[in-house]
Amino acid sequence: MDVHSRAEIVNLLDGILAKDNTGNTEAATQIEKLIEELYSGSSKEQRDAVGERYRTSFGLDGTGGEGRIQPVTYRPKGTLELPQQGGHLDADTGRARTNTTHDRPDFETLVPDGWFKRYIEWTAEHESPVQYHFASALTIISSGIGRETRIDWEARDIYPNLYSLLIGPTGARKGAAIDKALQLVVPAMGCPLLPSEGTHQGFAEALRRRLDDTGGLCSDGLIVAPEFSVLMSKDSNKSDLVKWLTDWYDSPKHWARALRGDPDYELRNVCVSVLGGSNIAWLRTMPADAITGGFMPRFVLFDAQDKRFWKARPRFSSTLEKELQNQLVQAAENLPECIGFDDEAGRYLDYWYEHDIREAYEASTDEQYQAWLARKQAAAMKIAAVWQIADGGPKDVIHKKWLHQARTVVDWGDTSVDKIYGVLGVTQEAQVTDDVLHEVRKRGGRATKRAIIKALRKTYLAPKIASAINTLRASGDVTVGNNVAEGDYVQIR
Repeated sequence: MDVHSRAEIVNLLDGILAKDNTGNTEAATQIEKLIEELYSGSSKEQRDAVGERYRTSFGLDGTGGEGRIQPVTYRPKGTLELPQQGGHLDADTGRARTNTTHDRPDFETLVPDGWFKRYIEWTAEHESPVQYHFASALTIISSGIGRETRIDWEARDIYPNLYSLLIGPTGARKGAAIDKALQLVVPAMGCPLLPSEGTHQGFAEALRRRLDDTGGLCSDGLIVAPEFSVLMSKDSNKSDLVKWLTDWYDSPKHWARALRGDPDYELRNVCVSVLGGSNIAWLRTMPADAITGGFMPRFVLFDAQDKRFWKARPRFSSTLEKELQNQLVQAAENLPECIGFDDEAGRYLDYWYEHDIREAYEASTDEQYQAWLARKQAAAMKIAAVWQIADGGPKDVIHKKWLHQARTVVDWGDTSVDKIYGVLGVTQEAQVTDDVLHEVRKRGGRATKRAIIKALRKTYLAPKIASAINTLRASGDVTVGNNVAEGDYVQIR
């Protein structure tokens, strides 16, 4: 087969899937060969996962026999046991993703024995989802470490500060998870807290006060914003906050601006962490450049459908709380000045970035998702450093164990990124499906495929529209049928 790259294979897959292939055994054979080339050497579980998606697209019953697409999925070859970047490829969007919302693992299974496992045990009776508790503690600890520890990444030095966002409906207990983490971590780590709301210049002033308080050592702090949209509102006084927070994520050694009344405004040794909470409706109220620019891809997203359970009076072990705090105190007193990677972790990092992340990046046509992929490696390195320090691990180098754990977290987050960006309408794929649904609704909930293509032909090519229809069918939003009078039609469920 004359195919030389994942992107070319994805385009061929997209071309086939753009057609109505229900019961088309010839197309099934074609796509099977393409998938075999793209996803060779996989485990049975991975093959089954991707096979189910393609059977759905083809309208096949999955019971075997003629026309069944054999389930196959890519897994990278080599001696390291690496989870596949993206898990399976979305045939409609060309986007590699870790899991769908339905098949990604429970977050708790990603957290092995160690400090965070014990923290999850401490919050076991609390209503907040496990991922909220983990992200809150992780981000606050990262702020406590600040610029005390430098991660020796040969490309450039980075610091373990994190931007994390808890996303879920009102009542999912986002703020409660943040409060519990603040209660336990801040007394142990001494995290400097910045205002939870203000203008860009107000935050810069707070950081300059920190510079004064530390004797000129650093401009650092943690922004806790349980109502993230308030922090990032469309208020004109906050118009530059998105840009400044984007700059501060990279912990610049020197940051300067010429401000009205202060042409020589500067900060030194910046290190800011952000922990926010929001629901989708609030996120939609943020400035457009906060959603579509480089700001959001710097956040690690942790989403949940709702709170875990209903519990009026959760209990927390004071003994375990003290033990967790003592372990953090010891970690804070013995922070390494610089931490690199041991040989095994370095090889792991190289393979992941040069193969899996690169392949996912090249396969995607979504600029926002590519922006997340471009920062995903750095996010994993930061998480690994914080995790290893909290666990009381080696002080000199990051080991593969913690890097792998961090990778499973950001891979888990791929689904959050895909879902949240899609719902916010920041991806081209999301816009196509929205426009298709709009055209169907305009026609009373049922429209012919020909009518949809005609209405949208000046905006999208026919294969892209057909691909969006396949996506909507696979997600259960619409049904697709055919009759003599109408030809192919689409109907909202």
